[in-house]
Amino acid sequence: MNVRKPVDYGTMYLELTAILAQNLPQMGEIHAIGKAVSQRPEKGAAVAAAEFLQANFPDRTGFSPRNVRRMRDFYRTYENDQTLLRLAMKIGWTLNVVIMESVLTNAQRISCLQRTAAEKLSKKKLLEIILNDAFAEKPIDEPDEICYNITNTSEDGADQAQFESPLRCVAKRKRGVVRCGRRKISSLVSYCCSLASDFLSTVYHFPYLQAWLGSS
Repeated sequence: MNVRKPVDYGTMYLELTAILAQNLPQMGEIHAIGKAVSQRPEKGAAVAAAEFLQANFPDRTGFSPRNVRRMRDFYRTYENDQTLLRLAMKIGWTLNVVIMESVLTNAQRISCLQRTAAEKLSKKKLLEIILNDAFAEKPIDEPDEICYNITNTSEDGADQAQFESPLRCVAKRKRGVVRCGRRKISSLVSYCCSLASDFLSTVYHFPYLQAWLGSS
């Protein structure tokens, strides 16, 4: 009969004690606890951490096994994406849990984090956005407009895409309006000249018109 040896979580307990002694902001503390638990390979690390925190910090709440597992998952979710982590650290834990446990694409997650921080969304409003798929089409900080032209051709004949700033787009539009105006004026002058030429030709071929114009 195999007897499982007790796991020594002494190092993790020391880390947890040091974290709580720092009086970190809520999300900073949660991220640090999640990291400490995540570094343990044992399946029971989250439960052991929860039991230790509940026993040694009875005046603190939020350390149920389920919540500590969420802290571990929070750390793992943003471990390799510092941009998303910075966004997540700007909102509260309850809102983070809603976003973290929802099935979202990376773009949708970014949109949720940005809107929640910028608009100070409540949990109810955030859930409505997620349930109704009311995500922003693009991140808030993107420019309002991007011009997309496929005008250049590379040496091998393939079209090359060029992105231009909004200011250059406006300038191009203005130049386009000027060119269009010039073309219209030129066409009008040509049309008037053509009418005058036709009139003179008609007068030349009809002598009575010449006499009539001369008498008037």
